[in-house]
Amino acid sequence: MIKSLSDFKNKKVLIMGLGTKGGGIESAKFAYEHGAKITITDLKDEESLKESLKLIHEIPKALVLGEHKESDFQQHDIIIKNPGIKDSNKYIQIALKNNKTVECPIGIFSELNSQPNIGITGTKGKSYTTSLTSHLLSFFGVKSVAAGNNCVSPLGYLGKEHDFVLELSSWQLRELNKHKKSPNIACWLNFFDDHLNHYNSIDDYFEDKRNILKHQSRNDYCILPIKDDKLASLQSNSKKILFTSDELDENKLPECFALCCLKNGFITMIQDKAQIQLVSINQLNPKLLISHHFELVIASICIAYIYLNEYYSSIVIDENKLSKALNSFNGLEHRFELLKTNSKATVINDSAASTPESVVFALDSCRKLPVSLILGGGGHKNLSFEKLAEKIVINKIHVILFQNDSTSELISRLLCNLKYNNYTFVDSLKEATKIGYKQAVMDKGTLLLSSGCSGAPYFTDMFERGKLFKQYINEIIYGN
Repeated sequence: MIKSLSDFKNKKVLIMGLGTKGGGIESAKFAYEHGAKITITDLKDEESLKESLKLIHEIPKALVLGEHKESDFQQHDIIIKNPGIKDSNKYIQIALKNNKTVECPIGIFSELNSQPNIGITGTKGKSYTTSLTSHLLSFFGVKSVAAGNNCVSPLGYLGKEHDFVLELSSWQLRELNKHKKSPNIACWLNFFDDHLNHYNSIDDYFEDKRNILKHQSRNDYCILPIKDDKLASLQSNSKKILFTSDELDENKLPECFALCCLKNGFITMIQDKAQIQLVSINQLNPKLLISHHFELVIASICIAYIYLNEYYSSIVIDENKLSKALNSFNGLEHRFELLKTNSKATVINDSAASTPESVVFALDSCRKLPVSLILGGGGHKNLSFEKLAEKIVINKIHVILFQNDSTSELISRLLCNLKYNNYTFVDSLKEATKIGYKQAVMDKGTLLLSSGCSGAPYFTDMFERGKLFKQYINEIIYGN
């Protein structure tokens, strides 16, 4: 394991997967800045990686692109890999058998970072919560950075006097477990079926997620949702705080260190029978209160409040400033992002919804009915779409699916079995957007892009899908 910055000096470091989202780029920069000799290997070719390569053009490096070579994994001292690459990978096994150091960026960070940090995980909503929590801390004067699974590498901020709010995937948590590290303040938002194309079972997925609490101490905090009995009842060495967007019966409050909930119209922190009203929901922007986001808003307030009280006790958290902080948050791109709303139609970009459960939540949050839903357009994760299909039928949703797309084919079979035929197949997202917007205007309803699957291979990823959707909507509405 990497234990100090000097471990990089004069070492041969192999970056396995430069990628296009920043992780490999920052790893290469970080290792080079601390004295390493860099080689980059990626299965993509130079043309596919040209934008990433531009960002490290100043770094002396060897490139092995379009392939991996066994000899590279035998001859380099340190291999830094993407956390999604399993240890069972052929090339990682070669490195391990040759006693090479195999690391991930989050593992390196966990060993070299000496500051307390926040970690947030969940099957859905972790990017939104991470971003909002960091936003709240920054508004109150803390120099905070949101990093981790949101494509921002924490290595780029080490040693620069930042406080870290980390979005943590199950794969990153698996890597942290190797280092016996968990965040000082850990929030587990929710848990649904996901990534069953990567895990052998849902239990394996759960155990990786559980690592967010595994190595906490009694001085740390774990923040868990009261609505999920399995998560709320988890045991930890740390102080347990439960959160919910519901009002609770005062006579039936659960046993925990503290509770963050709704009470008499206020988001309230309850601890040892003391009640602190943090902010009135009447002061909040309505977009924060939609069901798709409100539970995440409660979690973010709870995390920020605990962190500021624990590490910045001199900061006063007054209601007026907290409401201003919350209302100045603009949300995240591709996550139930409102693109347009008027008397004609509402348009929502929820391209980051990569599970059927997430689509169900998005449909429940649509206020202007009926809904035209663009669904599919990417590889599914061996998840069940039956609940979503039933939701579509019950609510008479017009569905737009994609030709030659595995997710769309799966959904159409389910709808056929339910004797439902209100769906259309298209050849492109541009066609889907045109048909969907026309239908939404006719219905005076909502066009929702909520795909229920990853972007690849139909698109590069879910973010490209969302950006194209926004482009096509602008072309239709504004002609540009």
